[in-house]
Amino acid sequence: SNRERVEDLRSKGFHAIAGDASSEETLQEAVITKAVAMIVVIPDVFEAATIIAAARKANPQIKLMIQDRYDPETTREIDALVDLKVSASDEIGQRMLGYIQKL
Repeated sequence: SNRERVEDLRSKGFHAIAGDASSEETLQEAVITKAVAMIVVIPDVFEAATIIAAARKANPQIKLMIQDRYDPETTREIDALVDLKVSASDEIGQRMLGYIQKL
């Protein structure tokens, strides 16, 4: 949604767009049909669910990943649509274990 950032990325040769990621038009502009994966880190669970559903509809083969920071009661719909949920506490724990294993 940051037009200046989009223009900066475009000037560096990236395919950057501004728009609503739950919009079919925006996803088509983003060439979602060719995308291998999509990472969704939207803080609002309902907005994230809308984006995930739209991406899955546009490209059933896409790998969808989310940051698992939502209330489990509200994510049942999302859980069925994503391929990977990553939580900050899991990642922190993995790094700590990795450090200990190197000692």
